[in-house]
Amino acid sequence: FERVAKEAPIATLAPIDLSLVAWSLAKVSQGEQDFYDQVADAIVAKHEAWKYSDTRNIATLLYSLALAEQAVSHQSAFHELAMAVCQRTKEFSVQGLTNAVWAYSTACYIEERWFNIVGKEVVQRRDDEFEPLDVANTLWAFAAVLHHDSNVISRLTSLGKVMMSELSAQNLAITAWSLAALETRDVSFFKQAADPFVLRLQ
Repeated sequence: FERVAKEAPIATLAPIDLSLVAWSLAKVSQGEQDFYDQVADAIVAKHEAWKYSDTRNIATLLYSLALAEQAVSHQSAFHELAMAVCQRTKEFSVQGLTNAVWAYSTACYIEERWFNIVGKEVVQRRDDEFEPLDVANTLWAFAAVLHHDSNVISRLTSLGKVMMSELSAQNLAITAWSLAALETRDVSFFKQAADPFVLRLQ
C-alpha cells in the first residue's frame, strides 16, 4: 500500500482506478497527506468526467474522502463530487445514494440541498432496491446532522419493519438510535424491533 500511495500516477488514473485506489487506502487507513492531496487535485481536474463517469466511482470517492477524514481539507473536490450526485441522482443505485449521504454526514456537511435531493430520490425507489444496510445507514446519515425529512424517515422506517427479519443487531441499533435522534416516536417500530434485537444479542 505504501508503494501504491507513493508511486501510483494519481493525476493520470481513470476515474474507476482513482476511486478504487482511494477506497483501498482509506479502508486500511493508509496514505500520507500528499496522496490525498493528489487524489483531490485529480478529482477537480476531472470536472468533465463526473458528468458521465460510472456513478459508483463518484460515490466511492465521496465515501473515501469522508472515511479518510479528508473531505473538509479538500472542499473543492468534495463539492465537485456532491454536485455530480445532485445532477445525476436518478442514475445512482440506492447503495450509491446511501454512500453519498453517509459521506456528507461523516464529514459533517449539512447542506440542506444535498440531503433534500437525495431524500427525494430515496422515497421514490422500489422496495427491492434496498438492502438492510441502506435503510440503517441512510437513516443514520440524516440523523447525524439532524436533517429531519419526514418523508424519508417514514419511508425508511416502513422498510425497516418489512425487513425486520433481515436486520442485524447493528442495523437495528443504528436505526433505533437514528429515530431517537430525530425524535421520531414510532411505537410500532420499536415494539416490533425489541424481540429480534434481544435475540440477535444472545
